[in-house]
Amino acid sequence: MVVVVSPVAPLDSGRIAAIAEFLDDEPSGLGDPIGERRRWDELAALPDFQAVVTKALAHAGEAIPLLTEEIFLHYSRTGTQTAYRDFEQCARPGFANLVLAECIDNRGRFLDRIHVAAEAMLSERTWVHSFHDPKLDNWQGRKMEIDLRVATISWSLSVTCHLLGDRLAPETRRRVRDELERRTFAPFREMLAGGRVNLNQEKAFSWLELMHNWNATCVGGVVCSALILIEAKEERARFVAAAERYTRNFIAGFPADGSCSEGVGYWAGGFTHFVMLAEQIHRVTHGAVDLLADAHVERVAQYGARLEIMPGVFPAFADCAPDPVPPADLMGFVSRRYGLGLRPWEDAAPRPTSLPALVVYAFANSATAAAEVGGTATPAVRELRGWFADAGSYVGRPGSSGTGALGVAFKGGHNGEFHNHNDLGSFVVAVNGKVLIIDPGSEEYTSRTFSSRRYESNLLNSYGHSVPVPAGVLQSEGTAARAPVLHYSFGDVNDVVTLDLAPAYEMVDLSRLERTFSFSRAGSGRLTVRDEVDFCHPQTFGTALVTTAQWSLVDARRIAIRDGEEGLTVHIEAEGGAIEIDSKNIGEQARTERPPVRIGIDFTTPVERAAFEITIAPAQ
Repeated sequence: MVVVVSPVAPLDSGRIAAIAEFLDDEPSGLGDPIGERRRWDELAALPDFQAVVTKALAHAGEAIPLLTEEIFLHYSRTGTQTAYRDFEQCARPGFANLVLAECIDNRGRFLDRIHVAAEAMLSERTWVHSFHDPKLDNWQGRKMEIDLRVATISWSLSVTCHLLGDRLAPETRRRVRDELERRTFAPFREMLAGGRVNLNQEKAFSWLELMHNWNATCVGGVVCSALILIEAKEERARFVAAAERYTRNFIAGFPADGSCSEGVGYWAGGFTHFVMLAEQIHRVTHGAVDLLADAHVERVAQYGARLEIMPGVFPAFADCAPDPVPPADLMGFVSRRYGLGLRPWEDAAPRPTSLPALVVYAFANSATAAAEVGGTATPAVRELRGWFADAGSYVGRPGSSGTGALGVAFKGGHNGEFHNHNDLGSFVVAVNGKVLIIDPGSEEYTSRTFSSRRYESNLLNSYGHSVPVPAGVLQSEGTAARAPVLHYSFGDVNDVVTLDLAPAYEMVDLSRLERTFSFSRAGSGRLTVRDEVDFCHPQTFGTALVTTAQWSLVDARRIAIRDGEEGLTVHIEAEGGAIEIDSKNIGEQARTERPPVRIGIDFTTPVERAAFEITIAPAQ
């Protein structure tokens, strides 16, 4: 894997010429235009797509949302994105729903509203998200930058032009081309020449250099829009060559084990956009350029399936939603393309999603072609574990020999990861599909979230995770704070992993801190978490469990955690002194349905050498 860095090297003219030979003379998009009815009529028969038309009709009398100055400036004035987020959650899905409803219904009933909604977007002062424009440079017209929102609006408008064709008014089609040239294509050309600065950073070359979801999302939105709207074949070839070169940075952001430090939510977002970009390039080059035909990309593609604890249950590591589940269309595509045999994902019916995703996943694509050539893949046998050696992360699944359904996940790595939380050694425990010991996931984003004050948040620092606290010290941030794997052994029944957590804490008095996870599939399942600490001098020491479920103290060494019919019994052994157990709400603006609670388990007096052994099993 090659990471492309600045200074910017010109794109290879020979490669551009070669790509141009693969392209058709006319630009094109994915998915069938509205006039080609076979697939649209098949989709129209599905209940989820029928509901799209019903919803569009129900909202036909409502005003189209407008981005006002008050909404945009709300973030710069308050540091919160509530007003802008509410506008986005209404406006963008509303527009996609109208276009999709027209394609399904095919009677012209939504065209007027589509034109009004498109004009509302085309007239916005800037397409840059208010969260990404804190100095109001784009709002005031001092800069013309491309962020995630610019890329996704460009993509949505260009796909709309492809799907509706001349059913859109000529003036609207012209306005779309002109605004994308001004807001998207021209700034991208300047970026390729090294002439832009990164959003919110004094650094040349912007997100083309980045190794996380921004790269795939922004490159995807820009390049796919260009392939639909730009007439000149050589110019389209230049955009493809840029995508071919610079998405290497995105893929290089994943270690050899294919893991994603941003968590399953951002993996799904970034990799979805990479897949959609790759699929459109594959189509327009007639298979000659295939970004998915790469062994490392295939490992990255399997991350979602390998992180699944049990059906539909994933850990909310990093800046994830509390109950993250990757999109079924992405998972089904990945399974068919690489022959993984993930039948529940493959068998899921197409669902109405964003316009770019819909035209990739709901129509013929390289994955369906691969499945037809290879035949029906044998349903995958679930592996007992997902082990990411580079990330030091583990997923333990119930075995067929056990009578229960206890599953676990925990993570090592370092505290300088993308969308990082200071969470080394954090773990989650699920029973029968319900996560009872949790990672609370991301906070609601504010101006503090991505500033130097990020780890003031008790959801993002180690206080809000199920990790030790030696001498009252929380984990440090940065790549030097890491959790090396000291030992691991795996078997059909028992798996054991030991992490060295001492480097995660800046403490001269801490000579040893190890956490050992022992997961047993015997009987109803059991997880034992053992923390061993050595100090140079006696210090306070404690650990914690985080939950949103109801909990109670059964006795001095036992905790019961329950949510509805599912429950856990937690037994605590302590070596080195007496302990006390108490709880506090973590606070902060959590995204969980109920406030996350930190159950603190602490020695009552300072210790020099001590250990906790916490055994967690399904309640009987």
